[in-house]
Amino acid sequence: MRFRTAAILALCAAGLLGLSAPAAGAPRKLTLEQLIADPQRYRDGDRMIQVRVRGQLDNCIAHTCLLCPEAMTPERFDRKRCLHTSFAGQDSDDWPAQRAADLTGQIYRFATITIDAWFDPVCLPGFKPAAYCTGDRAFREAEVVKVHSRKTARDGLVGHYSFGELIPTSELDRAAMLAAFARAGFVSHSDERPVALVTRGDSWILEGRVIGLVCACREDGCVDKLPTRHFAGMESPANPFFCRHMQKGADGWAYAAGFDDEGFDP
Repeated sequence: MRFRTAAILALCAAGLLGLSAPAAGAPRKLTLEQLIADPQRYRDGDRMIQVRVRGQLDNCIAHTCLLCPEAMTPERFDRKRCLHTSFAGQDSDDWPAQRAADLTGQIYRFATITIDAWFDPVCLPGFKPAAYCTGDRAFREAEVVKVHSRKTARDGLVGHYSFGELIPTSELDRAAMLAAFARAGFVSHSDERPVALVTRGDSWILEGRVIGLVCACREDGCVDKLPTRHFAGMESPANPFFCRHMQKGADGWAYAAGFDDEGFDP
């Protein structure tokens, strides 16, 4: 998987600025279940404590990531068992630092990871008082300690911006969308790595435009692993495919570049 130069520079900038420097003291090893069950217990007066927690990330859109139980499946997704997470640099006023934090979420999207982070429980339901609650990020300045496993957009958790099921489109639209895909400079790698076209069954319409997807395999044996759901934040280093959005207007189908700006290179 290759990333755009801007993405690499942003991550390097974060390191140069010292945004990922480890905090003093050893983090306390806890579980999501412990933190959610009794958030009041895990705070040192007015100070946050540093914790080490293991879980899997959802589709991580911009500043919004959820860390969920490792065994949770898409079919049994329960947001109440997850905690919002922000990566190192996300709370900074510096745009490159924020961008680096967003890219960190994208890089680890759908992965089961262990993080070190500051636990901020003031916005959680079990914390009292919550009079000065300013946001819902329970984990702040998170740093990834270890990656245990990865999932793809087909089987990872989706906590935000889910648009529904994907199905093959009509042959007429398929041909037009593939042509738009080619005009935009995307091509399938070989006859054994075909381009597959999928669009939402009820024709996802945004501001009068019908939106669909063209997905291409990055490797052999990918066809039966293509995504079956449409949601924001599909790109992941674990994907054996990449997908690009197409929009249908008065002049037919065209590449919808604005939907795909996530810092990943096909």
